[in-house]
Amino acid sequence: MNQIQDKKIFESRDIFEKALYNTPNIRKKIQLIQQAAINKKVELLPCLVKIIGQERHNYIIATLVKAIGYLGDERIIPLLENYLSFRDPRIRANTVEGLEYVGSKKIVPVVVKCLNDPDNRVKANAIKCLNKFGSVEVKKNIEEMLSDSRQESTYSAIFALKVMGNDYAVERIMKILRENYNSNVRYRAKNTILSLAELGNETAKKIVKEDPIFQDELLFENIRDLKEKERFNGRNIQWVGEVNSKGNGVYLLKDVLCRNKFSILYRKELLPGEIIEVHGKIDFFIDNEMPVIIPNKIVHLL
Repeated sequence: MNQIQDKKIFESRDIFEKALYNTPNIRKKIQLIQQAAINKKVELLPCLVKIIGQERHNYIIATLVKAIGYLGDERIIPLLENYLSFRDPRIRANTVEGLEYVGSKKIVPVVVKCLNDPDNRVKANAIKCLNKFGSVEVKKNIEEMLSDSRQESTYSAIFALKVMGNDYAVERIMKILRENYNSNVRYRAKNTILSLAELGNETAKKIVKEDPIFQDELLFENIRDLKEKERFNGRNIQWVGEVNSKGNGVYLLKDVLCRNKFSILYRKELLPGEIIEVHGKIDFFIDNEMPVIIPNKIVHLL
């Protein structure tokens, strides 16, 4: 950002206000507002409040809500709250940042409403803000999203947890990975753990290296994608699938983790449509595609 050379502009409210009104260039106006905030010109706050009430340009409004939050205190919370309903998501996202700058827990009930905003940046800013001032509210909202049967709500929860990026987030994502049998959800959960590990979260790093459920999740993808599948023969695995059909003691299962199918050699009765967890070893692959598993344990899930 270029510094404003004429420092006299910031010496009084009148000079600053005239400079803003007399500057036709949008970029220059934004710089003036930003410099007032950066230089902590609290005495210019009434001017910024006056200007935002008259401003119509979205870029300038988006700059003002951040600057007002940066210079203001609890008294400007009601003013900023009005801008959380603007159509432009940039304004809503910047307003959340402005509220975070206020530095008061009184923003929590205002910002928590933004967790359901349709824009991801707004949600991300809200999560970051609430994680600082009100993690209880964030966790409560995440649990509400996860209790919703819609897949999109689960995606939003995983996104929120990724933005949080702390140990709670990692552990909650792993709970999703353990309990959710939807392959798309598991894929997102797995990749989120990998991302958090790459970003330096030590809990995520340990999971990637040591957690058996996570290792199996990676294994399932490798089995699906790897051409030389024979290397997995004899590998102990834990796999979840839906019983699809049977014949002569060989059950065909639809794999709910990887969207493909596998077979198990099992002499006891299984019911079509039943969800089971298979513990056993890969014996061989049919046509180098479908793994055949000899189970040593089967858990009936549904």
